[in-house]
Amino acid sequence: MRTKKPTSKDVAKMAGVSQSTVSMVLNGKQLPSFSEETIRRVMEAAAQLGYDRIRRERTPVQSKTVAVFCPVLSNPYYSGLVQAIEKAAYAAGFRTLIYTTYRDPDIEISHLQNLGDGVAGVIFTNIPLHTKVVENLNRKIPVVVIWDRNDMIDVDTVEVNSYRAGVAVAEHLIALGHRHFAFLSTPLNSENSIRVRRMEGVRDAVKRLGKDCSFLVKAIDVSRSSDINDPDIEHKVGYQLAQECLQMQKLTALICVNDMVAYGAMDALLEVGKKIPEDYSVCGFDNIFPSHMTAVSLTSIENHMLLKGKNAFDMLYRRINQIGTSEGSDLSLTRVEYPPKLVVRGSTGPARDLGE
Repeated sequence: MRTKKPTSKDVAKMAGVSQSTVSMVLNGKQLPSFSEETIRRVMEAAAQLGYDRIRRERTPVQSKTVAVFCPVLSNPYYSGLVQAIEKAAYAAGFRTLIYTTYRDPDIEISHLQNLGDGVAGVIFTNIPLHTKVVENLNRKIPVVVIWDRNDMIDVDTVEVNSYRAGVAVAEHLIALGHRHFAFLSTPLNSENSIRVRRMEGVRDAVKRLGKDCSFLVKAIDVSRSSDINDPDIEHKVGYQLAQECLQMQKLTALICVNDMVAYGAMDALLEVGKKIPEDYSVCGFDNIFPSHMTAVSLTSIENHMLLKGKNAFDMLYRRINQIGTSEGSDLSLTRVEYPPKLVVRGSTGPARDLGE
């Protein structure tokens, strides 16, 4: 007995939406006008029923504008990424529109809804908060995401292995004789998986040392209003957490989730007369440009922001030029990964003698 093939009407009934909604969602038309919940229901219903009518209906566009989504611009890591994207875009005859989301899902979806038809492609400098919306937008125009290797999203990506970066920092400090560590961070949650992966890499490397070591995680929640209104918030987090660490006698190494937090931590230590690295070693991540200019130059992980930004635009540009050609129907994804590289400077040195 032949099984009846599912139809868009069946998908619509299961998802609780109209047939026209099913058609637009599965074909990537006007995607940003739908909520992520609606898109999720349609995609899940289509998958459960085995309805395979999703088409990539990209059409050639004349637009020379690329949208760049960025959580904040106050952190030089993100402003460096944006500058690298802009430079590559301008060289190819494109201009950029910058959308700041402040890691707020409502702001992100609002920007997506207002993209319009004058955008040739989109680059995210961090993982989208509405991944299903972005995956389906990618059926209409090319999308590239710059983020962590551990995050799976069905668009082209430029990645760095944040877990390996954490391991590299920990192994460097362990080789210098450190056994008692604190990880200082802004919020550690699913919306900020790069931070979590960095912490996990450090934690696992320290665990392998055995019972004669300690690893402390200290994080401060940052409200979205602070993200928007306080460009110094990451420095303040590092400063406050380092002050708290001063009360813990055994700590000799402070590993900060990024360089901005590390600057705050170093200021707190130096303000009370502590020496870096003689009393405390301090490490960061991202290797943003001020890191070699501080009073004590900062040991950090090179995050290849300029290369990642250029590479992300080059990938997007290639996809844009493939639209309307036989290559444009290629469903395979491109994932480029940059390895983390430790840049050792003056902020790390041998652990002080604890008399243990």
